[in-house]
Amino acid sequence: LNLTNSDILTIYDGDELTAHILGQYVGSSGPQKLYSSSTDLTIQGGCLQIGLPAMARSATSAALRRAVPWWLAQWVTAAPLLAVEVSRNDSCSDLPEIQNGWKTTSHTELVRGAKITYQCDPGYDIVGSDTLTCQWDLSWSSDPPFCEKIMYCTDPGEVEHSTRLISDPVLLVGTTIQYTCNPGFVLEGSSLLTCYSRETGTPIWTSRLPHCVSEESLACDNPGLPENGYQILYKRLYLPGESLTFMCYEGFELMGEVTIKCILGQPSHWSGPLPICKVNQDSFEHALEVAEAAAETSLEGGNMALAIFIPVLIISLLLGGAYIYLTRCRYYSSLRLPLMYSHPYSQITVETEFDNPIYETGETREYEVSI
Repeated sequence: LNLTNSDILTIYDGDELTAHILGQYVGSSGPQKLYSSSTDLTIQGGCLQIGLPAMARSATSAALRRAVPWWLAQWVTAAPLLAVEVSRNDSCSDLPEIQNGWKTTSHTELVRGAKITYQCDPGYDIVGSDTLTCQWDLSWSSDPPFCEKIMYCTDPGEVEHSTRLISDPVLLVGTTIQYTCNPGFVLEGSSLLTCYSRETGTPIWTSRLPHCVSEESLACDNPGLPENGYQILYKRLYLPGESLTFMCYEGFELMGEVTIKCILGQPSHWSGPLPICKVNQDSFEHALEVAEAAAETSLEGGNMALAIFIPVLIISLLLGGAYIYLTRCRYYSSLRLPLMYSHPYSQITVETEFDNPIYETGETREYEVSI
């Protein structure tokens, strides 16, 4: 080039001023070669001297010798531009691979216009431009990017009818989120979420986002009472997570789960069936043994009583018989004495004559007769 410092030359890759600029030059600092995408170029010149109106002219390389301004004709005449078709085998240098990532190319050859796209492995974010283009000057549009380990979780979001407490607003690995349902609602799922890092992949939360549902829609109905048993803390409805305990009456053994729990679900359900109270075999056998022992004791006591009672009874009978006998004898004796006193002679009413002179004297004597 042979331009003064007040002249400027702009070269476009195409036949219009909106095409890609291949270069702008002042003085003699222009390149020796320019590479265009086609055989058409647009050259624009201007004068920067004070008092001289700026002039511009566009021309293709084929019409470069026609109607060029005077200030440009000097160097055009001395050193005309030559447009030479060059081979398209020229290509950009290959770009390196990146750690924890990979690259893909749009063309098998890294010719002008070819693109290389970088991507990172799961758990890594790309830093820098992920797509690089091979430019017309055989340079890449930017430097290769690199992959950085992701150390944060995405926000899991809010839960309806609840409040949450976040330990770190950045949501880095180790951050916890505590969800609490409003009164009248029950939490379905885990209330505590923790962001943890995996060896491969993006950090994730320890569990899914919970839900807050109405208590009435999730309560378990009372399952009822087992036969020969009872409940502790009887209620009509039990919320998910609450437990119900059963007991059996004395002499019965509980078969099944002593405590069952209301499990959250749609609908909620008990963790096990209603238990059964069966007769305790050991207690039954013990009761039989006690009864038999009591019977034996009673029998032994009865035998002893009989052994004592029978002799006493016999003696009592004997004494009673003797008493009755004696009493009857006395009774009959009392009956016979009047008969003996009523001697037949006492019935005699006619006077009897005796030869006894005493009788004749009229004296009366009494005699006691003993029998």
